[in-house]
Amino acid sequence: MAPPGDQDPSSVKILSQTVFLNVSTVKQACSGWSEIGLEVPISTAALLFQTAGLAVTCVLVNGVEVQLSPSKAGADSPLPLEAPSLETVTAAHIRHFKDDLSGHVASVPMPSVLDAPLQHAHVTVAFRFGLRNDYGTMLCHGGAGAGPAQGPWPRPLFPELLSDGRDVIGPQTPLRLFLVVPEGHVAVASGKMLECRAHGSSQRRYEYLVAQPATPSIAAGALHGRWHRAPAKPGDPCIVLHAPQSAVECLEATAAFLGLLNDCYSDKLLVPLPLEEYTQVFVPPGVLTRPHITPGWAVHPTTCLVTRGCDEGATGTRLELAAAFAKQVFGLALRPASPADAWLVTGLAAWLVDQFIREYLGRNELQYRKWKASAAVCTADDGSLPPLASQLPGGAATAAQLLAGAFPLSEVMELKAAAVVRLLERRAGEDLFRKHVQTSVAAALSEASTQAAETGAGAPSQTSATPPSRTLDATQFVTELGRLAGFRKDVPAFFARWVLGSGTPRITAGFVYHAGPQRRSVLELALRQEGGTRAAAAAAAAATRVSDSAGAGVGILRVSVQEAEAAVEHPVHLGAEPWKLAELKVNPDVKKVPGRRGAKRRKVQEEAQDESAALLSTLEGVENPLQPVQWVRIDPGGEWLCSVWLEQPLRCWVAQLAHSRDVVAQAEAVAALAQHPSLAAVAALVRCFTDESVYHRVRADAAVALGRRTEGAGVPEGIAALLAFYKKHFWDATLDAPVSCAQHSLSEKLVGQAIIRALGLSRDDDGTTPIDVLLFLSTALEQFPSDLNAHETSDMLAALCSAVGNIRHDLFTDAALVLLERSLHRELVCPSPSGVVGQAVVGALATLGSGPGASPDDEIWRRVRATLASIIADGDVLPELATAATAARLRLELAARGPEAAVAGALRALRVARGSYAKASVVGALLCAGATLGALLSPRLDGGEGTLQPVCLLELEATASAAVDPELRHALHALMRMLLGGSLAVEDAEEDGPAPAEDDVSAPQRITLRLPSALPTISGDDQPVLGQANAAPPSEAAPLPKSGGAAEGCDEPAALSDVGAQSAAFKFVLKL
Repeated sequence: MAPPGDQDPSSVKILSQTVFLNVSTVKQACSGWSEIGLEVPISTAALLFQTAGLAVTCVLVNGVEVQLSPSKAGADSPLPLEAPSLETVTAAHIRHFKDDLSGHVASVPMPSVLDAPLQHAHVTVAFRFGLRNDYGTMLCHGGAGAGPAQGPWPRPLFPELLSDGRDVIGPQTPLRLFLVVPEGHVAVASGKMLECRAHGSSQRRYEYLVAQPATPSIAAGALHGRWHRAPAKPGDPCIVLHAPQSAVECLEATAAFLGLLNDCYSDKLLVPLPLEEYTQVFVPPGVLTRPHITPGWAVHPTTCLVTRGCDEGATGTRLELAAAFAKQVFGLALRPASPADAWLVTGLAAWLVDQFIREYLGRNELQYRKWKASAAVCTADDGSLPPLASQLPGGAATAAQLLAGAFPLSEVMELKAAAVVRLLERRAGEDLFRKHVQTSVAAALSEASTQAAETGAGAPSQTSATPPSRTLDATQFVTELGRLAGFRKDVPAFFARWVLGSGTPRITAGFVYHAGPQRRSVLELALRQEGGTRAAAAAAAAATRVSDSAGAGVGILRVSVQEAEAAVEHPVHLGAEPWKLAELKVNPDVKKVPGRRGAKRRKVQEEAQDESAALLSTLEGVENPLQPVQWVRIDPGGEWLCSVWLEQPLRCWVAQLAHSRDVVAQAEAVAALAQHPSLAAVAALVRCFTDESVYHRVRADAAVALGRRTEGAGVPEGIAALLAFYKKHFWDATLDAPVSCAQHSLSEKLVGQAIIRALGLSRDDDGTTPIDVLLFLSTALEQFPSDLNAHETSDMLAALCSAVGNIRHDLFTDAALVLLERSLHRELVCPSPSGVVGQAVVGALATLGSGPGASPDDEIWRRVRATLASIIADGDVLPELATAATAARLRLELAARGPEAAVAGALRALRVARGSYAKASVVGALLCAGATLGALLSPRLDGGEGTLQPVCLLELEATASAAVDPELRHALHALMRMLLGGSLAVEDAEEDGPAPAEDDVSAPQRITLRLPSALPTISGDDQPVLGQANAAPPSEAAPLPKSGGAAEGCDEPAALSDVGAQSAAFKFVLKL
């Protein structure tokens, strides 16, 4: 018999679990008891339970009370900061984080009577405990409640049995959950409701059966509202929805949409989804800091309810529900085999959403969104992000990697995981990849069904504690895909570069065409690679170990040369080389087009005389010196996760935009033409956004690019074209007033909104808004038609408010302020969906008040500040509007009073904020401006100026140490590091696990702190060229998303133009 000690995790079996909770919506807390039946080895001395956020008052083991002892002491007192510095704040951050991870695990001693002659004994462990709403996973509607938060910190609803630092997942042992709630409330939980009965005179008791494995992510609560059960076909999951009484009219449409998702996903996977019942709960905005997803259960704000609107917001809410439903399949029903495999299931969930987008929004929309997502990842992953998978033995994650969001994956890491899975899809081909996913899912579900049948579904296993294997192994999945697609030797190099490595390459390219005699025409291409060099070197080394030729199989960059007849792709082996010079053979013969008759011949002649030919004739020389080269593209298939800066003549970009049918190629050309000052570039952009055959996303990009490039350039042609197009489609010439856009299609409205944003950005040579634009925007906003269908017109009205806030003219500032205040009053009386108009107005007000020369003595500044203060103090406004007002007030304080006053004002707002959502709003606004505040404050620490700064840091540290919510504490520590001039990266030192070898070139050197995705960051989908091909030359800093709650296109002070790069650069892609 083994000597006594802690339990062997593989031999502990969960026999039964029962939890009883009495929820008080007045105190925003609950109390109750739990009981778990176990079969443990007789050598077990103690069991470990997760008790984070629980006030345990009594523990009974087989009816005998025992003492509960913590396995590790937590951080009970704040770390003193007598001399605030980056080092001391970083030490405090790491200390608190490690305590949050390990300081809430309690050890329950086992009685000495476990000396039975058998190998195992039955033990019953009972707890009596209380739970505070501000830390656990309780949902309470009726007060300032905090919702469940996802992150590396476990949030148990009751004491959970742990093994090896993770939860024991029983053999499908069901959990009986009893919830007692006040009369008039409905108890909701992540499980199947069995019955509801009266409990006393003023309460009701609900019983739930949680058939999924019990984890700390189980959530429950008491809410106002009504249930809706959608009819389900045989074999489909039963869809149950709950929403507040004020939103029940949308439940039927939402249930129909979820049924549509189920049909789509089942068809793509060729198997019924492994869900028996799916419960979707909607709560009022402000209750949740972020959506919460658990097995068979999801919680979203009511703004995600499906409405009949056909606007960008309605599309976004549908895709958010689609993503949550996809995570039920990949991530919950099908889980990663280890933390090192989490990136695969996360990426496959995004792949499943891509299938829905392709089915119902079209291939062009999918390609454009993929391009935007890849650009966001390339911008965010500058080498400081952690790898997708840990390189430590067994896939264990260090504290620094968990701090960076290694598992569970943070939002930026989820985007990168999705991008890497898309790389696999492009490498294998769409059809082969889909078949491989179908095979892997069917095999995982079949194996799980077989194991469940052997042990008995819903009953504890008598032979094994291993749960049914619904797991996916990333190495096995990619290796088998490589074998099927013919790139098996490339798999180690693929992992080394994109999964185990960090950083994305930045490629600069240029070419020269040599038209030689005797068919010796070549294109000489020069490439420079920067960023991600360690991962590239590791990939080359891995390829060398498995391939005969050094570096083969990975690092092949494809270059597409568009010739007269067709595009020809050339493979160029770049690997880990920083420089590469390649010669690409070009066919010098220009084949004649065969003669055509009738209508076809006339059509060809008309196309030859269209505007594209006129554009080419304005360039240098009528003849094309690059003939037959039309244009060149780097990595056209998106097989690399990289940003590209390509130098090629203007005529090539014009031809690419005019003749390419690839949406991504057109968008790349628009981004490049926006930076050319010639009239030909203006004419090409005008032709693009007025051409209805071009995809509307590209047309919108062209319009915004036209407004940006005319700023200060004195080119009235673009402005005239923008005004003429808008008045043609959205203006009544007879009344000289705007018309309602409710009857226009979504594509037309998106182009119209882009034109409005572009007009707001336009400037004359003196930096002021052209008078024609000023009069047009003021008239359009003042006479905007009131429409009962707010879902169809709110986005256009929000764009107009943002554009008015961007107007720069000394004689119009007062009139613009009056127009915006009038729009805000209308918004407060009749709010727009999700408060989009209110957020735009608040951002525009902040832009007006924080303009050049802003001062507390300025009347405009004082009026704007008073308006923002009234919004924040009003408890009846939408939480999104209050969040935007908080960020806008920070911008005002920073512009007029300086960084010390801005930080002090934010701290005052943090002290009076009630609830996690309000606190997250304040901290989020500070985080967005943290880099700029740190740059302004750090030089004053040594010079003796800014005496308020150390006081602010001490107050921040005290607030962080006293915070109950670990995510809020983590965000406050990250903010302190930024205020001291530090970045979001910390050295990966002094960790619990073994460090990678020094000679391992793929080992990450810097780890990035994860910012909670619940915190508001940016709105910046008005950055059309962020991180994309030809976004900015390598020698220049790429434009970063704008911070705060401002709506699209709002100008900000120069000091705020570069903030939040690491924390928010990826955020804009989610608002497409």
